[in-house]
Amino acid sequence: MTATHKLQIMRHFRKGLTLTARESIDLFNKDRLAARIHELREDGHHILTTPEPNDNGGNHGRYSLIKEKPNG
Repeated sequence: MTATHKLQIMRHFRKGLTLTARESIDLFNKDRLAARIHELREDGHHILTTPEPNDNGGNHGRYSLIKEKPNG
């Protein structure tokens, strides 16, 4: 469920942790992290995407919470 995944992500961020799509699958058994991050941004949260090299020679995003929406 989308709302549950968003809550899991925010709990993770509130601990001061970062998250990648692979980690989201490993931790929460959920994919579509980029879609949930987009929704969280639309909800008013400030989330940074940092490019990080991957094993395929490309990059993936590592997400971190910069500022939570007040009362969010």
